[in-house]
Amino acid sequence: MNPLEQFEVAAREFIASRGSPRTRVAYLGDLKRWCDYCTSTGIDPTTPTLGAATAFRDQLIASCASLTVRRILAALSAVYRRLVAQEHKLVTWNPFDSAALDRPSAAVYQKTEIVTEVDAVAIMKAAESDTSVLGRRDTAILHLLRAAGLRRMSIATLRRHAVVASENGWVVRIILKGGAEAQSDVTPECARAIHAWLDVAPQSEWMFPSVRYKNAQPINVAVVNRVVTERSKAAGVPHVHPHQFRAAFITTALDSLPLHDVQAAVHHRDPRTTQRYDRGIRGKGVVTAVANARKPKEP
Repeated sequence: MNPLEQFEVAAREFIASRGSPRTRVAYLGDLKRWCDYCTSTGIDPTTPTLGAATAFRDQLIASCASLTVRRILAALSAVYRRLVAQEHKLVTWNPFDSAALDRPSAAVYQKTEIVTEVDAVAIMKAAESDTSVLGRRDTAILHLLRAAGLRRMSIATLRRHAVVASENGWVVRIILKGGAEAQSDVTPECARAIHAWLDVAPQSEWMFPSVRYKNAQPINVAVVNRVVTERSKAAGVPHVHPHQFRAAFITTALDSLPLHDVQAAVHHRDPRTTQRYDRGIRGKGVVTAVANARKPKEP
């Protein structure tokens, strides 16, 4: 095998060990983009120079959003970091390490679009007015998007009995990116919608089983996309993406709750990820609040 083929094989072996199927697909796409660039420019990916990595980064900046550029560079950095650590030393350094290669600043992130409350209510009503089996399923999915701010993958992979009562209300047990388990609070209305769906749902270990696989597998995220698209159309609402429900949930939460609480609730590893959804004006009144807190208390 030539160096490019050796690099691809080693990189794919590493990517195959990554957590979720979604993560692996994203890494493979990023790897292909870099390998295609290496092929077109004659770069040996096993001995890339900083100049080559910089030129690749600049090409990405010219054609992709800042967040996408950062994601691709981070993925390639992870691949190279792993290969550098391997004994056979196919590569000897990581040209995409953030210490060597600057990435677009997080400050230039574009705010994620959110679904307005008026549109969200209209979409919910459009689903709730459909009393068919699919209507109940779609209502449950929309409640999980709007009331809990769950990711599409977490919804698609829910087990049948994932929603349970707790001392403080209802919670849903979910699978995060990478396969870790966690739980999120859900509203009583969300729990009722899910139980209404389960009353008529096909027997399966999954909350939302796939018809294609005869209920033996869960739906995929494309089904969640389709639910939102079709119910939005029925409500007369312009195209809405499922992630806009999550973005609206996080944005609303940040208006009244501390960042660390919201971060924990939506299962972001990095608080900076949560901050990207913040549309509020922060920092006002802090000096006054601190001064008031320091005043001697009345006896």
